[in-house]
Amino acid sequence: MFVRLLPVIFADLLFAAHILRFNGILPALLIVLLIPTLFIKKPWILLSWQVLTGVAIIEWIRTTVMFVQFRLAMHLPYVRLMIIMGVVILFNLFILFWLRSSKTRSFYESKEE
Repeated sequence: MFVRLLPVIFADLLFAAHILRFNGILPALLIVLLIPTLFIKKPWILLSWQVLTGVAIIEWIRTTVMFVQFRLAMHLPYVRLMIIMGVVILFNLFILFWLRSSKTRSFYESKEE
């Protein structure tokens, strides 16, 4: 299951790096410290990670809009920025659907204690 969760871990680390740049070390550290919870076999953990991924997607969209507006106002190129941020947003959407897949759900809904 660890290999199956690697994309989720990567997305979380990417989001933590973004948060580190704009919000400081404590919020970023909190996001990184959530990674071990991925290995707790409880349905609410899966739901929590889906919510976190949704929040990350909203933050990526907000940041993209903010940066593009800034670049447009300063008459700077913005297409490459939109492509890169679009890929990041699509990757996070992929993670959201990855977390909703039947194999991932079966891991968190298993009755093993």
